[in-house]
Amino acid sequence: MNRNIVFSGLGALALLAACATQSKAPPTKPTALVTSPTPRATSPKVALAPVNEAFDRGDYEAAQKGYASILKREPSNTDALFNLGVTLQRLGKLEEAKATYEQLISANPNDISAFTNLAVVLRRQGAIDAAIEVTQRGLALDAYNAPLLNNLAAFYRQKKSFDAAIDALRKLLMRHQDDLDAYKNLALVYADQKKVKLAQTILENALRMAQASKREDPDLFVNLGMVFLAQSETGRAMAAFKKAVAIEPNHLEANNNMGALALSHRDYALAARCFEIVARARPESYEAASALGYAYQGLQQLEPAARSLERARNLKLKTAVARAEVSVDDEAELLLQLTIIYQNANEPDKALESGKAYMALKNVSCSEEDFEGFCGRMNGVRLMKTMENQPPPTPQETAQKGGRQEIFTDGPEGVETGTGTGDGAEPTDDGEQP
Repeated sequence: MNRNIVFSGLGALALLAACATQSKAPPTKPTALVTSPTPRATSPKVALAPVNEAFDRGDYEAAQKGYASILKREPSNTDALFNLGVTLQRLGKLEEAKATYEQLISANPNDISAFTNLAVVLRRQGAIDAAIEVTQRGLALDAYNAPLLNNLAAFYRQKKSFDAAIDALRKLLMRHQDDLDAYKNLALVYADQKKVKLAQTILENALRMAQASKREDPDLFVNLGMVFLAQSETGRAMAAFKKAVAIEPNHLEANNNMGALALSHRDYALAARCFEIVARARPESYEAASALGYAYQGLQQLEPAARSLERARNLKLKTAVARAEVSVDDEAELLLQLTIIYQNANEPDKALESGKAYMALKNVSCSEEDFEGFCGRMNGVRLMKTMENQPPPTPQETAQKGGRQEIFTDGPEGVETGTGTGDGAEPTDDGEQP
């Protein structure tokens, strides 16, 4: 996305080609393979069906209010309490979801689902050791619980404790030889150890098992796509992600990875479609908000691009998870692109705000004489601001100076101008024409 910007400074007209830094695609990430929380069945105490319908259509705000209303009438309704925790997760209200699951475990210490989802919340908060501890508490109740063992392996894999992850999966497969999640997790553990061919073999065998039992599992294709990426086979990776989306159009990891590949190949329309799905489902995700902003920027949709990147910036400032996950380079990239977007949108105040934040983060300063790189851009924005504050010329000043065309056609007194034959004049060696 190269843009040519005209800058001026110190009374001299200078044309500087200011090149926007290429937006980076966020790193592609494999599916986390943690249990997706889902609402429980309708409670016999009170009809949850209408609230569950709101949840199913993605109206989580309405679902939260509905479950809270039920709990106000029936504080002991554990189904409504569990569903409230799930809804809070979907809304990104992780601390509230954590407290809800802890309340549920206090009320029912044998609730395996509450242990499972509490561990997922802790992992999303970056408390991986706490997530492992909660998972092990759940396994003390049910030693071969498949979701818990799969999640335990995923948590150990995140810590790069590969032997512990493999032990958990072997334990699971001893009891449940057809557990597809176990094969997916096992393949990713081996992929992390650069044993990508072994990982590919495991996933392809799992796909054959799924086909034999007439099951369609999008995660298998997502993880196979990640293995292809590890082997730099981006075409096969994209094909695998598309198969996952064909099975489940709103699959978050498949859309995230498709979007990341599309963004890196400047297919901004596809990237925007993918990240719109991810950003709606993960409103607290810095990565989704920033990637969507970059995709909109590539489409030259500056207003939605700015909204998405500003949202990412606010998440970075306000959300502990984002602060922990976002690197200085990621934050600098966001601020740089915001500066470019606001400059192109002719909003110098916002461009200066973003640019100053970028300079503070990168510990750089610019002089008024510096027209190279980012400093040239900032001086250009300052010029925009100066020109914006200058009053327009009066009619008298305009008449005295004449129009722009008269500046370039002034000739000796008594000589007609603008009446040539149209053949043109030979250039001279007196210097560059204005």
